[in-house]
Amino acid sequence: MRLVVIAEDEATFCTLKKEGQNHVFVQDAGMPTFPTATLARFAPKRGNTVAIMDLEGLHFVDVHTGVQSMMLANAGYVAIAWSPNDRFLVGCEKWYPKNPQPNLHVIHAESGEIVAKWEWKNTPKEGPKSVRFMDDESFCFRLLPQQGATLEPNSIEIYKNCDFTEKPVSIAARFPVKTSKKSDPAKFINGKFDGLDLCPRNPANPESGPFYLLAWQHAAVMVEEDENGTVYFYDLNQEKVDRSKFMI
Repeated sequence: MRLVVIAEDEATFCTLKKEGQNHVFVQDAGMPTFPTATLARFAPKRGNTVAIMDLEGLHFVDVHTGVQSMMLANAGYVAIAWSPNDRFLVGCEKWYPKNPQPNLHVIHAESGEIVAKWEWKNTPKEGPKSVRFMDDESFCFRLLPQQGATLEPNSIEIYKNCDFTEKPVSIAARFPVKTSKKSDPAKFINGKFDGLDLCPRNPANPESGPFYLLAWQHAAVMVEEDENGTVYFYDLNQEKVDRSKFMI
């Protein structure tokens, strides 16, 4: 088993070996080292590539040969995360109010192109968590933070086929409230999405069956034991997805 170990600000490739009754990390001879490394993340599906962040930039390195396929120089990512199919890497830099620049990036792992970038003013380690992918990367979802006044709703952006050149579908955190009479026009209040998840497609009917995006409020995470909060179900196979099908 080959690992990347970061110790004393240096990343080294190591193999876990058994010596007697103990397991020890043995540095792999001939593999590169990164003396100023701060982060390392393996591509989750194939495990053939590791992304390493150091003071020089972001390195994409072959796990088996140690060959660097590319480097993004002068990147300052504090947090990085792979997409499930190894196609993209999401990185977030610190936000500098005096020099505002888009600091949350989606990077194409083969070309190194930054295919999407947004402003992220919250803690940079939370930035990659706001971008979610379907396992097959047929969809990408971005949970936007609230901006401006606290009563202003945030939203979820949906990118089909992970095509960031197209305008995304947007679902605003505006929730229906009961009216005094059924004949009264629908009323909505502004709120805030705290998280999102996906319900797996029905394999027997993946294209036309329901495909639910779950978004919740008043909870940091969604757990079965939590009695607080409300979960809204949006069917992504419908033509219009900005209204929830139901809620619990």
